[in-house]
Amino acid sequence: MTTELPVTPSFNPTLNPLETDPGDHPSSLHPQNTFQPHIDQSIELSPCQDVSEPPYSLSKVRIIGRICTLVIVIAALMFGRNSVPDNEIECAEDKLQNVLEIINQTLQLPQYNTLTKFLIASCSILSDGVFIGTFLYWILYGKSLRLPISLGFFTIVRLVCLYVWHSPIPVGYLWERPEIPSLVVTFEAEDGFFYCKYLGYLVICSQEWGEQGKRWVKYMIMGACVYLVCLSLILRANYTIDLFTGVVFGIWFYERVGWYVENVDRTWRKWTDKVDKVLVKRV
Repeated sequence: MTTELPVTPSFNPTLNPLETDPGDHPSSLHPQNTFQPHIDQSIELSPCQDVSEPPYSLSKVRIIGRICTLVIVIAALMFGRNSVPDNEIECAEDKLQNVLEIINQTLQLPQYNTLTKFLIASCSILSDGVFIGTFLYWILYGKSLRLPISLGFFTIVRLVCLYVWHSPIPVGYLWERPEIPSLVVTFEAEDGFFYCKYLGYLVICSQEWGEQGKRWVKYMIMGACVYLVCLSLILRANYTIDLFTGVVFGIWFYERVGWYVENVDRTWRKWTDKVDKVLVKRV
């Protein structure tokens, strides 16, 4: 008969007395991948900076690139200063109007009076048609107040410009009042020049159609804007700077209003819903 001797744990002299042999314990007591990266507390990080991203540092290549950029900017400024044309002129001069001067002089002849009136009337009908059509579509299907707010800011800023700046009537001015009345277009320089109102209105309307997903209508209105620009320069209804600023301001106001119009729309829907409930109760 044999007797089993008790198994005693083997002694490992390389272990710390307070530690035990890993073989005597399950692997679950020894988690893997417990390494934590050391973060230098002396480096101040921005609240918006990700801890995992290394701090931005300027290398030699970046410094050289910025110096080259500064040199290019200074060279461009010097070149622009020397290339500015002579501004000592007796009156306002429009280079594009001078290019189209032959057509303007031709339309001043008596036999072309009918054609001139037709061109002016076409501008009036086209501008009013786009403006009224866009507003009717907005009334039925518009989802935002972006269109009227943009037109309002565009008009207010233009009125301020008209009070502080007056442009002389150009030679060869053929922008006479047609027999057809107009809602958007003004004639005989009664509403000033800077900046072009009817062109800016059409630009804002084209942006609205694009926002509604009607790209083809937007491109058609943009084509109409090109026609109005050419017609305005030929008949000298506006200076080039008036047309250019009208387009830029139209785009800028529409895009700028789009950044903040959501809060306005939310408030507008809230109040209109309350009014609808009151009207339904009364009915």
